[in-house]
Amino acid sequence: MNIAGVLIHAYPGATETARAALQTLEGVELHHETPDGRFIVTVEDGENACCDDTILALANTPGVASAALVYHSFESENLNASAELAATPASPIRGA
Repeated sequence: MNIAGVLIHAYPGATETARAALQTLEGVELHHETPDGRFIVTVEDGENACCDDTILALANTPGVASAALVYHSFESENLNASAELAATPASPIRGA
């Protein structure tokens, strides 16, 4: 699973246009908005959209002047594999 935090800046006077457009993008959640047209959003993989593609699309969203990636996390969907690796003891170093 991918999750990213993105800072969006809207063009002056285009805050409402940017907000409306952001709310239509799959996997995008608006968390905070400032009076001067900045938005803090998270982007997650969606059923029909990859997080990476959505982040790239943010810069082309109507009303958006810029989109800056500020946080990204990737977690394997196979959590059992991670648990198995953590439970496997490390082999001792020989010849040291």
